[in-house]
Amino acid sequence: MILPKTELRFSGPLLLDGLPLTCPTCAADTNLTLATGRLPFPALEAWANCPTGHGWDEEKVSNRFLWAMYQARTTRMKADDIATTSGVFDGVVYFGELVPEWCPDDIRVAADQAWRKLVKPAAKRRLRLGRRAAKVATRVAGEAVWDGVKKATGPVTAAAFVADWQARTGTADPTPITTVRKCPSCKGKGQLTLKSNIHGLTVPCSLCSGTGERDRT
Repeated sequence: MILPKTELRFSGPLLLDGLPLTCPTCAADTNLTLATGRLPFPALEAWANCPTGHGWDEEKVSNRFLWAMYQARTTRMKADDIATTSGVFDGVVYFGELVPEWCPDDIRVAADQAWRKLVKPAAKRRLRLGRRAAKVATRVAGEAVWDGVKKATGPVTAAAFVADWQARTGTADPTPITTVRKCPSCKGKGQLTLKSNIHGLTVPCSLCSGTGERDRT
């Protein structure tokens, strides 16, 4: 009888009657690989490899023993399942945790992680940038309209415009109403008249640069 080619990869130790199987060269006892031996007859030894690259015929595990462990393995149905092999063969109790193989549920978990760590944060960033751009556009438009209102209307109409703006946009008025203080030098005229016995000379006020305004508060 010839057994089919079989291989098991362990993520931890393979316990035989509670004792880990070890590499005879380096004593490694985790992440071992067992495969059908060079001659796939049931009574012959299985071939073993350790993570450092050593290989040997393992006399404690025959090809038939390996085949029994392969048939007794559990497969993963969900992403958080653990693949193992355990049981009793010829009076030897064995247990080993296997390297997990791919299962369909891994796609769901990977997609969920990608959404939470990549897509969702990127979408939030784009939304924030969009909101900021909208606020900037609203403020710029409001400033332009507000400048026109100030030039074409008086303070009463301007105050009504501000109230309407706040009601429509939910934001503060784009440029606050300011109180103009007249220049103390020219009394708001923007110019000074220098009189003499001969003639009068009108010059721009140097304090307000001809604007007639001291400053804004």
